Amino acid sequence: MSTPGKNLQYDRHAGFDRIKTVNVPPLRADIVEGLKPYELAGLGFDAADFELLDDTALAAGKIPRLFYKHRPPTVELAQMYSVRSVDDTSPERLTYFTTGGGRTIASWLPVAGDNFRGKFRKGGTIFGMDLNGDEVFQLWRYWEDDAQVEAFEQVDFELENKPGRGRIERLTNDGFKYLQTMISKGGRGNLLAFGSNMENNKDTKVYLVDLNDPGWNPIKVFDNPAGASYPATFSADDRYLVVIRNLSRSIIECYVVDLHDLAADPKRIILPGIDPETPVAIRSIEFSSRPGSTEIVMGTDAYGDFVSMIVYDLATGAVRHLTTPDAAFNAISPIPWDVSLEVLTADYALFTVNRDGYCDVYRYDVISKEMKHIILPGRSGDILARAISNDANGHPNTLVARFTSPHLASSLSEVDLSNPDMPVLSPYAACQTAKPSYPTSDPAFIRYDSFDGLSIPAWVYMPKSTENGKKVPCIISIHGGPTVQVRPSFRVSLNAYVVNEMGMAMVMPNVRGSSGYGKAYEKADDIFKREDSVKDIGALLEHIRTSMSEIDSSRIAVMGGSYGGYMTFACLFHYSHLIRCGVATCGIANWVTLLESTHPARRAHRRQEYGDESDPEVRKFLEGISPANHADDINVPLYIAQGEQDTRVPMSEALLMFDKVRSKGLDTWLVVGEQEGHGFKQKSCIEFDHASKAAFLNKWLLGNDK
Repeated sequence: MSTPGKNLQYDRHAGFDRIKTVNVPPLRADIVEGLKPYELAGLGFDAADFELLDDTALAAGKIPRLFYKHRPPTVELAQMYSVRSVDDTSPERLTYFTTGGGRTIASWLPVAGDNFRGKFRKGGTIFGMDLNGDEVFQLWRYWEDDAQVEAFEQVDFELENKPGRGRIERLTNDGFKYLQTMISKGGRGNLLAFGSNMENNKDTKVYLVDLNDPGWNPIKVFDNPAGASYPATFSADDRYLVVIRNLSRSIIECYVVDLHDLAADPKRIILPGIDPETPVAIRSIEFSSRPGSTEIVMGTDAYGDFVSMIVYDLATGAVRHLTTPDAAFNAISPIPWDVSLEVLTADYALFTVNRDGYCDVYRYDVISKEMKHIILPGRSGDILARAISNDANGHPNTLVARFTSPHLASSLSEVDLSNPDMPVLSPYAACQTAKPSYPTSDPAFIRYDSFDGLSIPAWVYMPKSTENGKKVPCIISIHGGPTVQVRPSFRVSLNAYVVNEMGMAMVMPNVRGSSGYGKAYEKADDIFKREDSVKDIGALLEHIRTSMSEIDSSRIAVMGGSYGGYMTFACLFHYSHLIRCGVATCGIANWVTLLESTHPARRAHRRQEYGDESDPEVRKFLEGISPANHADDINVPLYIAQGEQDTRVPMSEALLMFDKVRSKGLDTWLVVGEQEGHGFKQKSCIEFDHASKAAFLNKWLLGNDK
């Protein structure tokens, strides 16, 4: 078998140094210009954490800075910033380094300091970052010299970060992954826990480093036999570390490591009334921060179809149900939807409820045991995407929260939980997104029946107006995952552009296998049921034809990324007679080659979802449903985008599909981002990809070959 893409001749485009293409025309200036306000509106803010101050600084009244990530309009990659208060309008940019291309800063963890060089280095952070989008995250140390008693000499593996006042030193440099970093709660956070595949490049185990010890000396504290394990939460006194063993999306075990007795076997948490062999998932885990408490708040689907919040007592093994909907469990506030723990303090817990994609917020009073549905002022209908407590600096009920909505990209606000009636919100002045200059709207929520009667939810965006009732073309946009969910949040710039400027409808279904609708729905596409999710799109095509009269059912495109890219390929060979064209990013062309070439640390987890290709029966099935093996049935143009350093869905998948479809004489466009991974991160790559996708849709969905 020949190597996919072996003889391709790539074109280059002026002004886009990290892009190479095949069969892609020069960008249209009107599209590039028209996309600019959409790209600008999508530049949101993401909170990292509060600076960790020492006792002396706190006693002196110093206010901890908020660290956050943001990409300004003129900067190629997202950078780290800090502000000193909600009123601070002059944020400080912390990172200036240009090393690598589509790198990702995956974590930014404030620390009190470290002794790695044999003398104490005060403040700053330890952060995880790759260099080119490959998601092989290494650990790095950020600190500021003006906070030190003694200066630190320059050493190897420091990044140039001028004109920033902070310095950056590489802590690991071994080609393995370092993930899920976490700092202990007691002793001013001197213990660093993380997951890493450093032992065999395949299995992720849990390690601990004492930041007060000289040198970098990780100790393995959880040695799972296989799979991926990560630290979840420390107890308030740092005696216990809770670890999750993530075997699959539906099988997540929970263990407690006694850090005072590492020779003892970790204790697996077995929930009362649940057979240890029953597959359950435990997530959203947090140890109580109340002194002496042995309670752990966690979310689990062990007691029903949805993830419910419970309180587990480590000392007694007893469970108190907070949101479990089954009346037999006498929950404080039964909620028949997935619930997530956002923040746990000594006084309160803040929960978010995923109600059919919408977001409800609840506050639980730890003392009175009362649960209250709260409406955050000015944020009704918004999605609370993340919240972080300033607990480590003595302000546990002061949070930073990230909000998003269909009308605004993510912005940050301070939330004061302590008000007994209503939390108080104070927007961070430097972390607010401007209202878009173009129209925005709430999507319509619909449901339609699939081939077997299963009800499929979807969100529909329609252009503001049509000419004399003229039907509009439509893009069916399919999410990746597959266990994620499209919700009514701010859209990618391209999606808003094609609706507003190109007059297209966009339908975004949550096909079976999506999260948010219960574990039965989530597992309804596993392994041999994989193509049932493709049939959900077939049913949507029929629903559009028969029940959505405003849409022109003869002008439909499919679009998606990652697993959504597979769905795009699959829909093209199943429904080419009903679809005008397809747009796929990082799509899966062949299930067998995907599972054999994805990063070793991901393989076991992905096999649980897609099937084990080493099993002959499963392998035969996977080959049978792989889009590359049915390329002869594709009869419409195809656009493929791919990151060259992608370790989840390697570039060979894109090249395989490109070769197969192009060999049929179909118009096939290929866009490759250099030093990019699973999705584009660099400004220039994003903008080229969006503009060329818009041109492709203009040509093949609208029929405007300008």
